[in-house]
Amino acid sequence: MTVYEIFSLIISALALLLSIIVTIFFTRKSNTLQQQSNKLQQGQAELEISKYISDTTNKMLELTMKYSELSDTVSKEKKKLVSQALNTAIESNLNAYEEACAKYLDNKIDKERFKKNYRTEIRNLLENKNYNKYFDPLRSNYKAILKVYNEWENLEK
Repeated sequence: MTVYEIFSLIISALALLLSIIVTIFFTRKSNTLQQQSNKLQQGQAELEISKYISDTTNKMLELTMKYSELSDTVSKEKKKLVSQALNTAIESNLNAYEEACAKYLDNKIDKERFKKNYRTEIRNLLENKNYNKYFDPLRSNYKAILKVYNEWENLEK
């Protein structure tokens, strides 16, 4: 081998080594940025969930108060309309919890924080006798809520 060939081989090896180092550096930097982006997206999703649940809860409470304030002199039709609106508000609230639980099950939010924030609320929903019709295990539209509840509360696991 000539000096020129040896020199070319050394330069090529150094270029390869530098390329590997730069690739590793940028891969790590990219992974860090991706992790930060994922945490930001989780935070956004958690805020949206909280707002959705809060909005539907407020609407449900507003209609509950309205229904309770109706006197006996109000027509049956008006009572029926307010009752239907209240049922719709309850279902909207349950839909908010269903969506939140689906995100939990899909690992799109911080599971530990979600459990800490919503365990009591979800337990209260499932154990509320007034909501039994919504949580029949065979016919319920709220499978994610049921699944999360069973995951957290089933002591036989």
